[in-house]
Amino acid sequence: MPYLGYLPQGLPVALQRGAVSADLTLRFELPRGGEPAMLLRGSAQAADIALAEPGGAPLLAWQKLQLGLRDVQPLARRLVFGQLRVDGLQVDLRRDAQGRVNVAALAAPPAPAGAASAPATAPASAPASAASAPSGDALRPWQVELERFELADARVRWSDALTRPAAALQLESVALQAGELRWPLQGSLPVTLSATLRPQAEGAAAAGTLRVEGRVGPREAQAELALEGLALDAFAPYVAQALVPALSGRLALQAQAQWKADEPALALTVAQATLDGLALTEGSGRAARELLALPQLQWRNAQIDLQGRSAALGTLVLSQPRVAVQRAADGRWNLQRWVVEAPAAAPAAPA
Repeated sequence: MPYLGYLPQGLPVALQRGAVSADLTLRFELPRGGEPAMLLRGSAQAADIALAEPGGAPLLAWQKLQLGLRDVQPLARRLVFGQLRVDGLQVDLRRDAQGRVNVAALAAPPAPAGAASAPATAPASAPASAASAPSGDALRPWQVELERFELADARVRWSDALTRPAAALQLESVALQAGELRWPLQGSLPVTLSATLRPQAEGAAAAGTLRVEGRVGPREAQAELALEGLALDAFAPYVAQALVPALSGRLALQAQAQWKADEPALALTVAQATLDGLALTEGSGRAARELLALPQLQWRNAQIDLQGRSAALGTLVLSQPRVAVQRAADGRWNLQRWVVEAPAAAPAAPA
């Protein structure tokens, strides 16, 4: 792409490829004795876009982004768009062994204090010029509307080198739809989200599906959540930071979340949660030994107030739980060995 040479130096990302096209109609009016007006209508598209980190690692890409322009009047501070649709979005998030996340590392460092001198101020006795007085357009608030937002077949890849072993998960088949968006915010808008969790390994089976449906507003929000078949062993690298035995099982959840800014309140109502085949296993292969087994756990009608830090657990049913408890000759219980011990603190340097 010959125009890449015109991009400013020092950008935190590198544009690798892409194509931009537009079909626009521009009308400009300057009536005698009236205010100028500019109207823009049509559509714009950005296809096959790929952005990478300075080192070349993939960061952000999409197959097609299309935006409709219905009534765009920048001079009147009015921006009315049609549908914004993004197909095939892929985001690559990574955390290195030092705990640095790639997106945070790409943020520009703050300017050093005192780098720029403060602008000189006019003397107090100087009269304000007419040019400094705010115009009617400057006082007029911006009005922004988006008819609909759609995200289709998106993927978010997460790689974490801080865990042992390294974690590599992805949310795929991500679909997001949001109704009419308006700024300043008015009322509430419907939102629907669905996604599938899967390890990044080639041919790996799905590790769970998520669906969220609700309404979001400036002062309150509510959503119905449905989680199906969430495989706990997909989070093995994170569980291994706290537990020595391997954790397995599958979780299903139906719940409702509600937030209100006036109270304030953030509540979660669990209509039903089911955990099937929960197990803690020591060793692998033929040497594997079951330490804890719970064929099924059911949890119903729970009320959790996250803001108030209180919970009503509702009904909890455990089916045929089994646990192997042993005490060694040194008096230590095997349960004590299940928890990963914190690393010993380094001795203090002599004064």
